[in-house]
This record gives sequence, structure tokens and C-alpha cells, in this order.
Amino acid sequence: GTRPSNDFGAVNLQCAVLNYAGGLDGYTSYYGYWYSGQVIPLRSDGNIDFSTPGWSSSTGYLYFMVRGYYTQPFNNYVGAATSGASISVHGLSMLSTPTTSQFTFSGTASGSFYPSHATAGSAAALADVYVATSTATSPTNDFQTLMFGNGCQGFPTRNYVNRGENPSTVMGTTAAARQCTPLTFFGESDGFSSYYGMWFGSQLLGFRSDGGIDYGSYGNSGSSGYFYFVFRGSYSSANQLLPAPSSGTTTTGVVTTGLALTLLPVPITYQLAFNGPISTTFSIPGIPAGTAAILVDIFVTSGWSDHQNIIVGNGCQGFPQNFVSVQGRLPTADFGNLARQCAVCTNSGQSDNYASFHGRWCSSQIVPLTPAGELDLSNPGNSGSTGFVFFVVRGTFGDATGSAAMLNLLTTPLTIQSAFSNVVKLTLNTASMSTAGATALLADVFVTVGVSDHQNIVLGNGCGTDAVNWVYGPGRDPSAAFGNVTRQCTVVTYSGGSDGFTPNYGIWAGSQTIPLRSDLQVDFADPGNSLSSGYVWLTVRGYYSATSATLLLYLLPTPGTIQFAFSNGNAVFNIASLNIPAGTTAILADIYATTTGGTSTNDAQNLRFGNGCASHPKDWVDNRGENPSARFGAINKRCAVCNYPGEGDGFTPYYGLWCSSQVVPLRSDGQIEFFPPGTSGSTGYVYFVVRGYYR
Repeated sequence: GTRPSNDFGAVNLQCAVLNYAGGLDGYTSYYGYWYSGQVIPLRSDGNIDFSTPGWSSSTGYLYFMVRGYYTQPFNNYVGAATSGASISVHGLSMLSTPTTSQFTFSGTASGSFYPSHATAGSAAALADVYVATSTATSPTNDFQTLMFGNGCQGFPTRNYVNRGENPSTVMGTTAAARQCTPLTFFGESDGFSSYYGMWFGSQLLGFRSDGGIDYGSYGNSGSSGYFYFVFRGSYSSANQLLPAPSSGTTTTGVVTTGLALTLLPVPITYQLAFNGPISTTFSIPGIPAGTAAILVDIFVTSGWSDHQNIIVGNGCQGFPQNFVSVQGRLPTADFGNLARQCAVCTNSGQSDNYASFHGRWCSSQIVPLTPAGELDLSNPGNSGSTGFVFFVVRGTFGDATGSAAMLNLLTTPLTIQSAFSNVVKLTLNTASMSTAGATALLADVFVTVGVSDHQNIVLGNGCGTDAVNWVYGPGRDPSAAFGNVTRQCTVVTYSGGSDGFTPNYGIWAGSQTIPLRSDLQVDFADPGNSLSSGYVWLTVRGYYSATSATLLLYLLPTPGTIQFAFSNGNAVFNIASLNIPAGTTAILADIYATTTGGTSTNDAQNLRFGNGCASHPKDWVDNRGENPSARFGAINKRCAVCNYPGEGDGFTPYYGLWCSSQVVPLRSDGQIEFFPPGTSGSTGYVYFVVRGYYR
């Protein structure tokens, strides 16, 4: 009855606790005791520390039956050993309303029962188990070990010991060969037995392949009684846990299931019109059930020069302002709560002094679905314009099973360059940049063209020059103009011609997912080219593979937001306040930038974020159409890039711009290095919405 804090030491350790009664307790177990469903942390070397506070010179044994393990990157999965080295991986899904079941037992019985909530494919139940013996049978103080799970009928009778016996001598290794949960019901020589019954909470009970659960009551001396179950959830490889984002500026909640990428054999297209401000929810037919997020290229065209941001994802209806009202203004002074699972595509206009005539692509966007498998969309900033949003869904993110591919980040990124001229289809030899079984590259793409010529650079598998993927005037219907765009190709828009703006220093499209051909090479094409020449450059920072798997994507229930000021030099951004887990390799972030002044408010620069980005070398050309390899330094750095136009480009964003779905590597201390190559002395702000992480 004394206050625990008066007696306890520093017990906030990563240690499971098993209470073995004795001494002044007035009782101690004679047959030994099973402590089931224990989650025991491992040291970094894979071993377990052990100690016995309260020990008074006794000796004894510990016997472990290891039924599964938790591992990264599956950090909220349990892996259950089914036979030998065969491992199946399962996520936990909680029932909104738990179900209950009751069964009787009598004597040394074994059998099976079928929980009503079990679903096809479930591997185990999460249940609270109550056991009581009947006072109408003898003995009423009947010691027994109850076994529940898969393969528990005919379990060895001696799954308990007499006090001081060696468990491995009595039980051998037979117990470890079955997926059974042992529960100890005290009695007989223990010197006590529960009068009111016993609860065993949070037990993992393995299902048989037919959805049943085996049971056995071993050591029973003739008593009868009851099992009562409260089933609270199930473990299944099909579970996807994606809580909706909530308010706040730091990440909170339980991290979602780790996600891997599956490229669709035939991409799915969908179009949505808007007429002024819009806030809607819609579904794209054909997206497979169980998809948590999609890899999608988004095309936007607006009927007149109207700056707006297309917001799409989970929780994006009624999205608040996410641009500054005046160039260089502090973003947090204008922004609402942006901590939502939404990707962003900026459509320039009005005071930007630039609006795309032929429309703009925002490619390789990672867009979460709502729990219902739908998408929310809104367009903050719209001032009444009409237009269209066109989607090409190229892949899905879901469980890391089958051909689903994980991200592998290269320690040293690789680069490749190719010249192009006129309307052309080329092959980029990227075979040495990944391994056998790779399905796609993660690359930053640079393009420069010698004249003002609007065109869309397409890169991937099966990309050709024959498909129109632009409109012939602002706000026109894409589906009436587009050719066959259901191809596994990412798209980079190069502005020019009637757009009224073309880059002088080249453009970067960061964190593009570029599908590979079966020979690990990449198709290149430039539909819309009007006899111009130029160069394309890839900085390959990683690749997706199911056979050499490393990193899964974890979407945060509540994205984190953080803002930094920058000037024309190196900086380190500390994102510790976002509570990103230790050991994270990279983050998935939407990055907003605006310049405030300094020596220039019209300052062309490339904003670099990542690991090893300090004093990043030159990564632009001096004049449009120049050979990048003659101008670039050693830019094979682990750095994401956000292209900010200005000066000789003839355009700079007035309202700021978003670079969405960027994969930003972290340093080993979890921080981000920053450098703005090309800066002419401007200052500004960058604002991060961190929507997930890779580990």
C-alpha cells in the first residue's frame, strides 16, 4: 500500500517486467509461470539484458518461446515465424467495436473454436482472455497451462515444471515449434488459485488457415470451466493504417504502415474541371483496393492569369491560404494550418507576371488517399478562373509484398547527360545506375533549350513523341487535346513560346520517379518541340527495387511544418522539433520558397536541401541551350533541388512557389544542410510540410 514513487528507482527503461511472487507475498508458484505476449526490446547487438531486482539468493530458469519479432522498416508490424525460416509480415487493425465469445472446457481437453470477427487472410487475433474454473467440479484449485493458437491440440502435457526443474529438460524444444500462447492458471501445489477468475490482457492468438483457434488445457486434473474472449483486433498482411491528419505543427500519433511502390501496367487517367474556387472529394476509378497513396502526374491549365495552388490528397477540402500575399512576406504570417496530407501544384499567374499558355505538369507527386479511397481537392488563391486538372496515376503505394518496390538511396549519386534536337526519341543508358530487378529511378532532372520553345520532356518506359500532352490555349479541355498519355513516363514542362516566359539558366525538376525499361534503360522524348535543340541531365539519387529492398515510406498521421530564413550562404536546418524518428534516412516534404530582398528580389537560384549540400557547386548554365557538363561542377551530391527562377529568366515568383513531394536526405544527426547555388545575394524563407519519412 505504499506509494510506488517512494520506493522505485529510475524504472523508465526499455525493459519488460515479469513479476514472480514469493516471500512476504504469502504465495509462490510451484509449477512455474508463463508470461505471454511480452514485447522485449533488443540491444543494438541483438542480445537481451537481464536482471532480478528484489532477488534474495534463489536460483532458477528462464525459458523463452519466441513467436515473432518487430523489425524496421516494418516498425508497427509483427513478423510471425510459421515454419523454419518462413516469415509472414502482418499489420494490426483494431476493431471499432470489439467482439466477445465464450467457451467451456472440461478435463484435459483440446479442440478448436472460430471467432466471429476473423476475416480471410488474418494471421492472429488481439484478444483479452478470461479464465475461470467451476466450483461444481473438483478440484476447484486446479493448476493448468492453457494453450491457444495454431497447432495447439495435442500439445506436450509437460508444458510446466515442478519447482526448480530445468524447463529445457522437461519441455525440450517442442514448445517452440508451435504458434501457441501459453496462459498459466494457478492451483494445487502453487498454494493458491483464483476465486474470481484471471484476465490475461493483450494476447496475440494465432489463427489456423481456416480462421479457427486451437486450444488445450494441459495439466488439468479434472476441473471444468470457461474461456471468455474479448477480441479487439487482428493482424493481417492486408492491413493499411492511415489515420486522418489532425491540427498541429509537429508530427503526432502512431506512424502508419511502411509503404512500397508498385507501378501500374497501364496508368490510369482522370480529369476534373473547376469553375472558380473549388473544394471537393472524388474517386478515380480503377485504383486497386487497399492503396494508401498514389504516384501521379498532375496537369493544370487555367483560363486566365490566376495564381492558385492545386491541393490534392487526404484532408484537403477547405484548404487554407498557402502563398504569401506580398513577395518576401513571412510565410507563417499568411499561411493557415498546412499540416495535412496533401500534395501541391503551383499554377502561376497575376502578379507573378507569368501564366502558362499550354498548361503545366507537376509530375511524380506522392498523393495519399482518404480512408475511403478517395481524394480531396481544393484550389486556394483561385480568383474566379475556370480550368482543368488532369491526372495520370502511374503507381500505387501499399504493403511491401510481391513486386512492390522499396527505395534504395545511393551513397554517391550518379549523373548522365544527353543532347537532343528537334522532335526526337532517345535512349538514356542508365543500366549501371541500379541493380537487376529495379523498376524505377529517383532522379533530379535538368533541362535547357536553346530557344523559347514550349515542350514537355518525357522520361520512362514506353515514352514516345507521338502523344500530345499539352493544350493549345489556356483553360482548354485536356481530354480533347491529349493523345495516349497512359504510359509509364514522368513529364517535365519546359516553358516557352506563347507561355511568355522561358528559362535562361535551365530548370530543375526534383525527386522524379522515372520508370525503367526491362533492360534498365530510360526512354526520352520531347513532344511539342518546334525544331529546338537542348540538353537533358539526370542526377540519379536512388532506385526502387523489390529484390534489393532498403527503405519504406511512412506517411505521418499529422504532417509537421517548420520554417527557416535563408541568405546567400550555407545553413543547417534543425528539424528535431518535428519528432521524426531517429535513424530516418530521408523525409518526404513539400517545400515552399519566397525571396525577401537582400541584394535582389529577382534572384535566380537553385535551392539545395539534404546531406552534404554545403557550398554546393554550380548547377545551372549561363545561357539557355549551353552544354551542362561544361558548366556544372561535381553535383553528384545527396541533395534535393527546388528551382527558383529570376533575373535572366524574365520571371520570378511574386507569391512564392511550391516544390512538392521532394525526397530530402538527412544527415546522420537528423538535420538538413542547405545551400542556394546561383544566388546573387538575396534573402528569403523556406517552409517545409513534412508528410512522411523513409527508413
